[in-house]
Amino acid sequence: METARQKAFNYNTLIGILKACEGKNVQIDLRNEMHLYGKVESVFSEMNITLSNACMMSPNYIPNSKTTIHYSEITIRGKNVRFVHIPDDVDMISALQKQVLNKRSFNKNEFKKRPRNTLINK
Repeated sequence: METARQKAFNYNTLIGILKACEGKNVQIDLRNEMHLYGKVESVFSEMNITLSNACMMSPNYIPNSKTTIHYSEITIRGKNVRFVHIPDDVDMISALQKQVLNKRSFNKNEFKKRPRNTLINK
């Protein structure tokens, strides 16, 4: 469950495009020059990405060698992601329009601080 702060952050960034990739196979380039291929299961507000049936390859990949590592599920921290290859079948314009429509319906009262330790007068 996302907090109000995380929702607001999502509406003000391009996380919506990554959320449109959920259920699709993508390639992710990491900052340490490794590459991941897999199906996006979920994307969090800090750009943490969970992949299923993932395969990690080193930059100097040699076919039929032990340079690939297979994972049934892996979560990548957002700060380790360099680039996400968006599949061609993802419509980025509709994803951004959906994000803007969600932002309009966002309840700004969720951010108002509630007073703590309020006394109830009876």
